[in-house]
Amino acid sequence: MDEVIPLFRDFHIAQVKDYQLGLQNDLVKTNEIFQENLLKNYNKILDLTDSVNDLSLNLKSIDQDFKSLCFDDEQFQLNKLPPLPPRSITTHVSPLGSEVAVTIPPQNILVISNWTISISNFCNRVATSTTPSRIFDELLLNFHELSLTSVPTKFEILIGNKCYQLQKFLVDSMSALNFTLLQWVKLYNLLNTEFTSKWDDNLLSAFNESLFETLFNENVQALLNSSTNNKKHQYYSNEQNDNSTVADFVNSSTFRDHLIRRTVKEINAHLDTLSTLLAKLKNSDSLHQLNIFHDSDENYGHNIESPSDEDTLKHYIDTAISYSKGLTNDTTLQIYQAVQPTIEILQNLEMYKCPRETLADLKTSLITQLQDFKTQIESSLSSLPENPTAIVDDFMASYNNHNLLQLVTDQITQLRQC
Repeated sequence: MDEVIPLFRDFHIAQVKDYQLGLQNDLVKTNEIFQENLLKNYNKILDLTDSVNDLSLNLKSIDQDFKSLCFDDEQFQLNKLPPLPPRSITTHVSPLGSEVAVTIPPQNILVISNWTISISNFCNRVATSTTPSRIFDELLLNFHELSLTSVPTKFEILIGNKCYQLQKFLVDSMSALNFTLLQWVKLYNLLNTEFTSKWDDNLLSAFNESLFETLFNENVQALLNSSTNNKKHQYYSNEQNDNSTVADFVNSSTFRDHLIRRTVKEINAHLDTLSTLLAKLKNSDSLHQLNIFHDSDENYGHNIESPSDEDTLKHYIDTAISYSKGLTNDTTLQIYQAVQPTIEILQNLEMYKCPRETLADLKTSLITQLQDFKTQIESSLSSLPENPTAIVDDFMASYNNHNLLQLVTDQITQLRQC
């Protein structure tokens, strides 16, 4: 069930059916390989079975002998033996160089052993296992057990090395790990709020940056909504605690700071693109052109199956909407595609509680570039046609540029009001 639920959540029914067919084909191939290997190794399996049977008989015999030793006191007379002195595992640790015997309880050794095994198991199997949630839960459980255990100085190097192994694996394999939001949050809390003295600072910084980048590559708004929605997570039974864990993470100042920093970087990238496009516009006569977007593509139109084709209709509708806004060529359309998402991202940035100074600087930068664009449009409207035979084209260009001017004016107004 752990593997099936994400399929129906993330994919369409047709995709799930394709996945099922592929899985069935893999099962058939795997069964053929199994049958072939079984035939090749059948005699070895029989020999091994006999060996296991002999070993089982020997163990039963040993067990009977041991019982006889324990209970046949008339033969062995164990009660006449002196008491066996208690023994415990000891190590000699002293900062001053003197030998001091320190008792290490066997249960502590067991906890440390289980913890090291869980890290090795996690690093080697979680990416390919059919039950990754079980491996993940075992890792967290053993970390919790270790936190409750007194770790002798003798094992400090081992603890440090295993923590480094886990960090290195998470940083190197993050793109291949398909964890839920809750699992990522629990790993973040583990590395940032527990065992802080055991983690490597450079790897911790790399993990945090990669983690936030991974999370923000998904739907950020859905991520923010996860802090308030009562959504049940598939791997955990304590729903209330799980929701609280995610909500605390999403509402933390660290999360907000990373989100703001990433969003500002994204806006600056849009502004750089817009600056390049406006510079390109100054050196061209795009505002006087009426070229449809696919005029340069000689093969466009040959690929249209019929006027009722869904993709073709969508293209016609999109083109009509663009023309109604004055976006009549590739350059102006690219400018619009750079500006409109930037406005929406700026509105989100305000919702993220970005510092007002940063938000004001970004808005001013975008408005300045739009004002420059607006000036270019107004300049094109005031220019007179040089060729009397192109009056119709110039009239259409003027009409479209009026629409474009209104669009840019509305965008500037929207920015100033938000």
